[in-house]
Order: sequence, then structure tokens, then C-alpha cells
Amino acid sequence: MNYKNIKVEKRENYAIIEIANNKNNSLDQKTLNEIGDATKNLNKSKEIKCIGLIGGPKFFSPGADIKELEKRLNQLENSN
Repeated sequence: MNYKNIKVEKRENYAIIEIANNKNNSLDQKTLNEIGDATKNLNKSKEIKCIGLIGGPKFFSPGADIKELEKRLNQLENSN
């Protein structure tokens, strides 16, 4: 399956999921959904015994996408 924010590479009996969504590999909702989907699909394979999660070339991930969280918080505040 083709993903926009991650890369999936199957090797002998394991797979690598690489976060590759932007310069800092932040974990926005789209990226988390893709990681979940890839993991679900890889778990269906009897050959895959282990799944590794790595970040892009410079670093793993700073965590949640702060801009996305701030946007969601504003939406919640405006809906009340």
C-alpha cells in the first residue's frame, strides 16, 4: 500500500515503518492513522515477526504536532 507520511519496507521476517511526513517527523493525525493502518496490515502477514518504527535521517520525532493540537484546541473552545 502507498502512504504519504510513512515508508514501509518489508525485509526477511520483519518490517520497518519510517516516519517521513515532513522536516521534523511530527506525529499528526494523518501520520498516526497511516502507522496504524500499516501495522494492522503487517500483522496479517504470517512472515512478519517484528515491526520496527524509525524516524527520518536526522531524528526520530519530537512527538505530537503542536500546530495540529493548537488548532483542535481552538476548535473545541469555539464550539462551546
